Order: sequence, then C-alpha cells, then structure tokens
Amino acid sequence: MFRTGPHGGTVDKNAHTVFVLTRFHHHLKRRDIYAEADGDPL
Repeated sequence: MFRTGPHGGTVDKNAHTVFVLTRFHHHLKRRDIYAEADGDPL
C-alpha cells in the first residue's frame, strides 16, 4: 500500500481504497456494521 515518492513514503490511494472497501465488506457480512431505523417511514 506504500510506495516511495519524492518526499519519502506515500500511500497508494487506489490500494488504500480497495483495502478500506474490502474491510467494510467483511464487517458488513459479519453484521458488525449496520444502520438503525430512524423511525421515519416514507
């Protein structure tokens, strides 16, 4: 996820995005992340 840049190590934004989405998907499947109902039916 890191690469060497002109100012030292930098984060590869594409790799970081994939990492975050992968972890988000993992936690959604485990139901660690959920949305509560707000009580306002449409």
